[in-house]
Amino acid sequence: MVIISIIPARGGSKRIPKKNIKLLAGRPLIAYTIKASLGSKLISNTIVSTDDEEIADIAKKNGAEVIMRPKELAKDDSPTEQAMIHVIELLQKQGYKVDYVVLLQPTSPLRGTDIIDKGINLVLESDIDSVLSVCEIQNYYLTGYFAEDYYKIEYDKRPFSHAMPKKYRENGAMYITKKDILIKNKNRLGGKIKAIVMNEIDSIDVDNEEDFRLVEKIISNLKNNNILDKERLKKIKLLISDVDGVMTDGGMYYSESGEELKKFNTRDGMGIQLLRECGIKIAIVTKENTSIVERRAKKLKVDEIFQGIEDKLIVLEKLKNKYGLDYSEIAYIGDDIHDLECMKSVGFAACPADALDIVKMNAHYISKFTGGHGAVRDVCELIVTSKI
Repeated sequence: MVIISIIPARGGSKRIPKKNIKLLAGRPLIAYTIKASLGSKLISNTIVSTDDEEIADIAKKNGAEVIMRPKELAKDDSPTEQAMIHVIELLQKQGYKVDYVVLLQPTSPLRGTDIIDKGINLVLESDIDSVLSVCEIQNYYLTGYFAEDYYKIEYDKRPFSHAMPKKYRENGAMYITKKDILIKNKNRLGGKIKAIVMNEIDSIDVDNEEDFRLVEKIISNLKNNNILDKERLKKIKLLISDVDGVMTDGGMYYSESGEELKKFNTRDGMGIQLLRECGIKIAIVTKENTSIVERRAKKLKVDEIFQGIEDKLIVLEKLKNKYGLDYSEIAYIGDDIHDLECMKSVGFAACPADALDIVKMNAHYISKFTGGHGAVRDVCELIVTSKI
């Protein structure tokens, strides 16, 4: 089977001029996708389709082949499939055989070779015709109705998270199609289709300046994780964690009797136990005030618990002084705006994958796990491993 990848990169980006070659953490955006494609032993040719000479030059310098695209196939409303078919027809005229086409958008720089190979193997080892990449939708959609000038949420009709059916969205990072299907349907998908699930962070699509800043932060985290963060982590003697959106999924649940419920993760609890065994203090600081959190903290043998806290920085200072610590010896896990000041102050700041973008930008480490689904365990393991 002959498998080629096509990376479409026209020069007429409107929101960010020359977006495809804009520097991201010191490298052109398109370079990340070229590298991921070249890393696959299953792909015979990595081809950039572009109408722009500067993009073509940078693509070649990063190891890709280039096929120049006619201007009429590089308009704002030109379907990507037209560029794909143009590449295939040109290769066939030159005597090349193509069986499968892998479409890789350059705006997905965190998509790695592993997911590409996983998708290709899925096609080759089954009777399907197309594969696309997706990621799970983390949002909860509330039901309700408009009452006069406000929207009334029907929390009593909100299902438990474990009872909600999983939903996925197309993330645009990868499409794999049989060449004959693409030519016949003029569509990147057709026939029997399956999906490959990617995590939320690797699914980020770079579309604006905020996306660039966020992905630069993530890439910086990945680069520094083995050096800078290990040095930071070795110093940690106290971990402070928020609750809602960190130790829980942030959902608000109510029983039929109106009792408030929260869903915690057993793995996170084991992570906290690992910290205690290493002699690291643990504190919970939350804006909410419920007996549920108090019971959970007691079960986990948490050293300090502060509820109903509006200014968490005051508590941070109090704990620092109580244990005679330097800020560099404190770690903090948060997910929302009220965690920002603490995160900016401590030696190691972490957040779940679904934290607010501004929180991610101020974190030393962004977990690939979401709140309530292993993010705390992930951070705890990082700290414990650094001590070994």
